[in-house]
Amino acid sequence: MEPNGQVFRGRTPEEARARLRRALGTDSESIELLGVRHYREGGFLGFGGVPVCEIVARRAPPRRRKPAGPEPPPRASLRRPARFLERAYGAGARDDSAAASRAAVPNDDGGGQAVSASAVDVGMLHAELSAMRSVMEQICRRAAVQHPPSVCPELFDSYLQLVEAQVAEGLAKSLVERVQKDLAGAGAPDSAAVRAHLLRVLSEVIRTGGPIRLKAGRCTTVALIGPTGVGKTTTVAKLAARFALIERKRVALVTNDTYRLAAVDQLYRYGELMRLPVREVSSPAKVRGVLDEFRDMDLVLIDTAGRSQRNALLMNDLRLFLEAARPDETHLVLSSTSECSLLGAVVERFAPFKVDRVLLTKLDEAVSLGVLLNVLLRIDKQLSYVTTGQAVPDDLEVGDGRKLAGMLIGEAAQSA
Repeated sequence: MEPNGQVFRGRTPEEARARLRRALGTDSESIELLGVRHYREGGFLGFGGVPVCEIVARRAPPRRRKPAGPEPPPRASLRRPARFLERAYGAGARDDSAAASRAAVPNDDGGGQAVSASAVDVGMLHAELSAMRSVMEQICRRAAVQHPPSVCPELFDSYLQLVEAQVAEGLAKSLVERVQKDLAGAGAPDSAAVRAHLLRVLSEVIRTGGPIRLKAGRCTTVALIGPTGVGKTTTVAKLAARFALIERKRVALVTNDTYRLAAVDQLYRYGELMRLPVREVSSPAKVRGVLDEFRDMDLVLIDTAGRSQRNALLMNDLRLFLEAARPDETHLVLSSTSECSLLGAVVERFAPFKVDRVLLTKLDEAVSLGVLLNVLLRIDKQLSYVTTGQAVPDDLEVGDGRKLAGMLIGEAAQSA
């Protein structure tokens, strides 16, 4: 197909041709047909979509008048030999098949426009193969399920989508069975109703607690804890910028990350840019004195050192520090890029701490949101914030269960 052709689509060839005639006229001699193809649109992985006929055409260039005088000698034929067709489309092509490779697509008024029969046949063959491939994929996906839920086909497709997003099979099964039960009295639900109700159920399952709420009349202290490399220091800077620059609150920063000088320097640079006081605490014994110094602030954000969940000694140091600091809120920071097994180990080792809420970072880099759903339900804590990039303070959002549920079932991809 050439790039300067116009595309006319319809559910049937007649509908596509009618749109072509309205745009280019009914004179078949003035229309050059560039190609025809048939395919299915919508559905899930090409399965269950609606048929579409697509015609690409343009106005034919005006014919040149023959010059006066004797006719020039005939030019050699530029048609490709039959052996080219044999190589391109397989054995069996002959001179007569090459001559018959051009047919006419009839118009409703009886006229016709010459079009390559191979273009039509290849398009139809491609559509058929795509449909067959989709059916085979569905069969293979269903066969891979060990204990499939007893639900309607629309919900079974949603179940497969959740499992492929790495939602635990038991959790995915309970979710779709709940939707099936809720819609039992509504007759035969269509895919849109099933999807909307599943979205509501997921939104309820993902518990969110809203933003940090400052205590009236006194300083609010919030500590961020978590393993190394999840982005705690950058997240502290984003929270500080939001409360100090946008909400105009008095904010101070405290860090005990003396293990990484780069992290301390980074927090000092953030404090300098935002004109916020920053203090470094080297031991639990000194933390109360620093917090008393900031008692007139609205918010104190504590950036703790990253701890490996395998190092019991460092985890004990963190426990002593938090016991001395006594923060109003403790947020466990988890990276959305971590694997399920690693997140499970982190949650298990940080479970003894008094964790109030969970904060998810690097959501823009997440390979699968199903893993995050498993972890959120396992830790049974509300979600406070999510980060979606490195920009301070823009790439910080309050946790939204409805939005996360939509991302989990591919709502953004479908609406795009």
